[in-house]
Amino acid sequence: MESVKTNLTNIMSKPDQYYSQQFPEEGELVLVQFISRNDTYFTAKLVEYDLDGLMNCHNVTKKRRIASWSQYVFMDKVMVARVEDVDEDKENVQISLAYLSSEKDQRSINEIQSSLMTYFTENKAMENFVKSLCITHNFDYNTIWTTLVHHIDELRREYNQDEKTNISIWKYFNDNIANLDDWASELELESTIVTAIKELHAKKTHEGTKKITSRIGIISLNGIDKTKQMLKKVFDGLEYKFSFRYDTTPYYLFETTTDDSSPDLHTFFIEQLKSSAKTSLSKIFIKTDFVAKLSVK
Repeated sequence: MESVKTNLTNIMSKPDQYYSQQFPEEGELVLVQFISRNDTYFTAKLVEYDLDGLMNCHNVTKKRRIASWSQYVFMDKVMVARVEDVDEDKENVQISLAYLSSEKDQRSINEIQSSLMTYFTENKAMENFVKSLCITHNFDYNTIWTTLVHHIDELRREYNQDEKTNISIWKYFNDNIANLDDWASELELESTIVTAIKELHAKKTHEGTKKITSRIGIISLNGIDKTKQMLKKVFDGLEYKFSFRYDTTPYYLFETTTDDSSPDLHTFFIEQLKSSAKTSLSKIFIKTDFVAKLSVK
């Protein structure tokens, strides 16, 4: 596989296809963003598939009396839903929220959603792993994802079907990292890519959790509102947990952990800030005191 020098655009953009198959399977759990409600149904977008979703109102909950739809369908955040039917010709998926738990489950909708989100959080860890790999070694993110990760996803789906379980891409990758050489041989991955993956995986799994801190100076000649707008734009692209707090003028502390980010992602975040500052009409200047300092959490 030929590696291609990466850039800010192809690292931040999603792969052409997230999973190894274009359509989800019936019964599969998917991430959705609900868009609107009509008299008898809700419309949605599937976050990890390039597909539209539709949920009939009777598939929202098994309860007969509903005081407010907003108690069950959250328009302002991503939710987990179950696939009931897939129309490949129309590229539309019927989804439901009513069958995510058993009749005896007494948990609230928020508790159920939080529990189910763990699987997708683990997949985000796989995304961040590949991004760190590509930033450090100038590999093309989309190529690595659609070659290696799609292969892992195919094997994972077979395993889940055989074992009647549902583990994430990240868990399957971790549990079967010993098979990396076999995967690489089948996919004809370059030895430099294989070595880089092994080194990064060993580093992430053997060091334990550490805090990563960067001290970033932001100077704006046009007021705080322009700075807030720039920060929101960059923050919206982050897919890992972080904190960003005021330190002393003009510095802020950007903090994450090695659980789901890396020093490379800090460097990339700062480059994003600088790029956004340059392209904005405001006079905003970015400087750094230190970048990605590691400490015990």
